Amino acid sequence: APLVIVVPARGADPRHDYAAWVEHAARGGAAVAVVDAGAAASADRSAAAAASAVAALVADGVAVDGSHAVYAGHAEGAAVAAALAATWFDRRLPAPRGLVALMPRGGAGAVQPGMLARLPRDTRFLLVAADAGPAVDDAADIALWDGTAHLPAAWRNRLVVETDAHGVPPLVADWRLPFTAGPHGAVDALDWYGPWKWLDALTACGYRNADCRYAFGGTPEQTGLGVWADGRPVTPARLAAPRRPVRFDAWLPIAGQGVVRPRR
Repeated sequence: APLVIVVPARGADPRHDYAAWVEHAARGGAAVAVVDAGAAASADRSAAAAASAVAALVADGVAVDGSHAVYAGHAEGAAVAAALAATWFDRRLPAPRGLVALMPRGGAGAVQPGMLARLPRDTRFLLVAADAGPAVDDAADIALWDGTAHLPAAWRNRLVVETDAHGVPPLVADWRLPFTAGPHGAVDALDWYGPWKWLDALTACGYRNADCRYAFGGTPEQTGLGVWADGRPVTPARLAAPRRPVRFDAWLPIAGQGVVRPRR
């Protein structure tokens, strides 16, 4: 079975908050190891927890391809998953077939400058951001996006999911989207057509070179998020680079000194 290693958000209950997603991935044929490294998970603790989870799968008789894995992280776990994938050799973890970073935020210190350049060039990378809601973290997006610039553009996409309030209940795209159980969230169409579809497709693409159009390329298969009951399409995801701070360059008058230009 292809191996998927999931790194939860800080403070999430890995046995509850993602249960429906993990079950879906397992029913699709993947062996899923969910990292449980505690509320203050570091890359070191998460690496040890990942190795233990994979060993437990093998001990249970699951036929796992332990040589490679798809690393998937949510919120603070996105940076940790990226760090594990980049330092897999040093930590004796499976080599990365793919990396999925969902609504990254925080994760300060998990990814050191230059670390992501160690990701193998054949790593499939999908960064998923939300358009609204609390804790949108542009800095985390930028760090992961810029750090993976060496990966081929065909296997490196950033998707933005937008809130669609056409129907009731509305489909809300914020950092809580990957949660599948309360108090933070519940399963809806954005789960099925968003993170669930993209992880399934990226895993198939990385292991079997199949279903790649559902994970990459801005295709209708990738960006489509289903339809409302009245037939109206849900607002599709869109490909976009991270938002960056706007920098202004201005001439400033200084009393008695004329006009000076600020130094960069």
